[in-house]
Amino acid sequence: MSMFTPLSGLLGGGLIGLAADILLLGNGDIMGASGIVSTTVLQPKSQPRWKWVFLSSFLTTATFVLAPRLSSSASAEGRTLSTLGYALAGLFVGFGTKLGNGCTSGHGICGLGRFSKRSLVAVLTFMATGITTAIITSPKSAFSGATEVLRTTEPPADKSIDIGMAISVASLIAAFVAPSILKSGKESPDDKAKIPGAAVAGSVFAAGLHISQMAVQVKVHNFLDMSLMLENAWDPTLMMVMGGGLAFSFLAYQLIPEYRVLKAKSSSSCTHPMALSKESTFKNIPKNANAVIDSNLVVGAALFGVGWGIGGICPGPAILLAGYGTMPVITAWWPSFFVGSYMAQKLK
Repeated sequence: MSMFTPLSGLLGGGLIGLAADILLLGNGDIMGASGIVSTTVLQPKSQPRWKWVFLSSFLTTATFVLAPRLSSSASAEGRTLSTLGYALAGLFVGFGTKLGNGCTSGHGICGLGRFSKRSLVAVLTFMATGITTAIITSPKSAFSGATEVLRTTEPPADKSIDIGMAISVASLIAAFVAPSILKSGKESPDDKAKIPGAAVAGSVFAAGLHISQMAVQVKVHNFLDMSLMLENAWDPTLMMVMGGGLAFSFLAYQLIPEYRVLKAKSSSSCTHPMALSKESTFKNIPKNANAVIDSNLVVGAALFGVGWGIGGICPGPAILLAGYGTMPVITAWWPSFFVGSYMAQKLK
């Protein structure tokens, strides 16, 4: 367990949960990375400005604050993916998250934090398929010959900070220009009130992923590939990340009466998102009572797990890697992600 980093995992996970809390309690929105990025790109005309601001804050923090602090060990690859590997991983993740309505942040942190049965089923499903896929595609597995096309012996591609800067600057411009061009009519006061919280949440989310090292594919692979337990090389850091994130998420939901499960003596509660008007509600939070566990959820979560197991990348860390200027993620993973999302959107 030489790679096990419990303190950074717990701290990073706590920051991820804090970012989700800022959006939840301040704006009344869910921090689902896959949903935010896919809807903003595929359906830009119907998206509120706060999503653009969230993404631009995330990317600019990744590029200009976090990327210069990357160590050589933090960018190491355990199993270097081929271009096909990145493309297939992105395709499965994009299709699966759109079909199943969530990923590790939306279902794993936000959904489990409110005790959603849908999210519990999704998490159990994508964890099972992710673990299975990581074991099967491991270079040491009995299937290594069949999965060799997913890997390459070439060294990891260098990061291009210039490309990362270009993406971040473009996202920053889009956050202020695109909504004004694409949307008709004026923004409501509540829409404008969401912008500061979204900016802070995006930056905190990026910092949490960076500190927890969840964008380091070798750490994710070394968690999902549980066959490494036999070699005493399994890395349980992801459990600490999820634990830290869930603790913050759960506590935030205890302030919303409809989702409270603890019988607190204090009457402290949020009857409406704190940054918005008193007439606003938490209407954007899925209702647990209305949860429907259907084939889209299960199949989508399973396919997301396959993509996650192949690449060791889910949407949040993929945004961070784009901000770092990681070329295979920019040129292969993300284009395939959007293709997969578009296909699932049409299917639904």
